[in-house]
Amino acid sequence: MRYLVLVLAFFAFPAVCAAEAVSVTPMEWDFGDVVVGESVSKVFGIESIDPLTPVELGQIDIENDLFSAFTITLLDPIPAELYIEDGPIHFEVTFTPLSLGYFDAVVSIESNDTHNFPPAGTVLVPLMGNGVSTAVPEPGSLVVWLLLGAAGLVYAWSRRRA
Repeated sequence: MRYLVLVLAFFAFPAVCAAEAVSVTPMEWDFGDVVVGESVSKVFGIESIDPLTPVELGQIDIENDLFSAFTITLLDPIPAELYIEDGPIHFEVTFTPLSLGYFDAVVSIESNDTHNFPPAGTVLVPLMGNGVSTAVPEPGSLVVWLLLGAAGLVYAWSRRRA
């Protein structure tokens, strides 16, 4: 009797019981600090995770990119239907800040997956990054430069006294 109730619940409330059909990896990405005018890229994967229903993908776009800092490139053709056994298809997002400051946008992936919100059928992948004037040095390299600078000052001071 317990199994009958479970089966009836599944068919009576399929939207609640069904799982998502589309997976995007990674689900968000921070490009970090990027020197103005230079570019950094990241590859993303989209795959079907529903063994029963193929995924029908629509447009893959960048939205809310006010300063055109992000671009998208499809690395694989988008099939009419994406099955779980097909594995992921890939796209690349490139971040090129043209000025200093914080940038953000969203990759919008349309599909027939009605379990993503909002809007149903659209997967949203947040992107962010910072435009900086020069590359931020690694902490270890900063210490080396400080030591070399101090050594140079000591040498110059010792030569001056001689």
